[in-house]
Amino acid sequence: MGGRIRQIIAESGLTRPQFCAAVGVAKSTLANYLSGRRVPDCLFLLRLVQRFGVNAEWLLTGEKPVFRNGFSRRMSFPGGEVVQLPVVSPALERDFAGLDDLLRNAGDSFAFNFTWLARQGGVEHMFVTSVAGDCMEPLLKGGDLLLVDSSRRDLRPGGIHVLALGGGLVVRRVDVGVDGLFLQCENPSYPRVAVPMSKARDLNVLGRVIWAAKCFLP
Repeated sequence: MGGRIRQIIAESGLTRPQFCAAVGVAKSTLANYLSGRRVPDCLFLLRLVQRFGVNAEWLLTGEKPVFRNGFSRRMSFPGGEVVQLPVVSPALERDFAGLDDLLRNAGDSFAFNFTWLARQGGVEHMFVTSVAGDCMEPLLKGGDLLLVDSSRRDLRPGGIHVLALGGGLVVRRVDVGVDGLFLQCENPSYPRVAVPMSKARDLNVLGRVIWAAKCFLP
């Protein structure tokens, strides 16, 4: 297994200290895993699967495929390897049936440098969508691309989140009041929506926006 962990480190493009920070282990612990002096614990293996998109069966037995859920890092370019993430349209073609359903039916993908992406969080939890309308202007314009981490669904004050709401995917900033949450647009022409704390758990939060590609063309 030490050899397979070495392969993950090499293909991630991370240094040993960066890799240790990404999976939450000490450098001495990693050295023991690589040398075979110590068997990796379940939490470490789980983090490898979640953060780097590797197949758990390959990690344990060496049986291919190396990567899970269709991740492909075999496209090599001068700048490194890339991974393709599904692109989810903000317009829902049918009733919302969960994020997994949206990802299975995603018709397009967007490529990212894998090394950069892995530093942002768990690759297998990420997807791409776009802004619809002008409610987030001037911060975000309609059509701007968003990188969303679906593992970060907790509504944090000031965070920008993607939610399934009103027959589509919407982008809103979250504010916290005394009695509940507020879904806030950046555009002052749109009123903020109050959500009582008792109803906050009923919101279909798909994830937190962790990166955006802003278009400056008119």
